[in-house]
Amino acid sequence: KKQVIVVESEKSVMKLWQNGIKNTVAIMGTLSYNQILLLEKLNADIILAYDKDKNWEIMNKEKDKFVIKPQYIYDDYDLLEGKESPIDKGIETFLKIFNNRY
Repeated sequence: KKQVIVVESEKSVMKLWQNGIKNTVAIMGTLSYNQILLLEKLNADIILAYDKDKNWEIMNKEKDKFVIKPQYIYDDYDLLEGKESPIDKGIETFLKIFNNRY
């Protein structure tokens, strides 16, 4: 697919795999310098798909850590609550949010 979806937790990776989306990785906390280097070496589009509690400011700071600027998804539809990840409410919700990338 030439794209990698970066999520926060292993749980999100498992849920996405269960729904047929296998080009995912979890940062398991804070995005490290080494993780950024590995992601950029993939030569693929990087898409940050973080939990609901990450606001625009946080997402822009994460994006600015990269040399090759990633896209990111954001819940403009207000479909998620609190710290929910984009896949927590099912694949339809994930795809709706995912297809509205920045």
